Amino acid sequence: RQALIDTLNSKGPALLDVVVNRNELVTPPKLTWKELTGFGLYLIKAVLNGQGNEVIDLAKSNLFDTKF
Repeated sequence: RQALIDTLNSKGPALLDVVVNRNELVTPPKLTWKELTGFGLYLIKAVLNGQGNEVIDLAKSNLFDTKF
């Protein structure tokens, strides 16, 4: 936390290295049907293309309170 404060208070360009969850979904305040159907289509295509593990990782990261 202190590194973030120091970086934001610096007078010039700064680089902050952080660890993030690559599967974290960004959810807008309001979802449209187009967005929901697009995401559903992505999930179906991922499973059909043999990427079911990615769908499971996505669900674990966003539906359950687990640490990565």
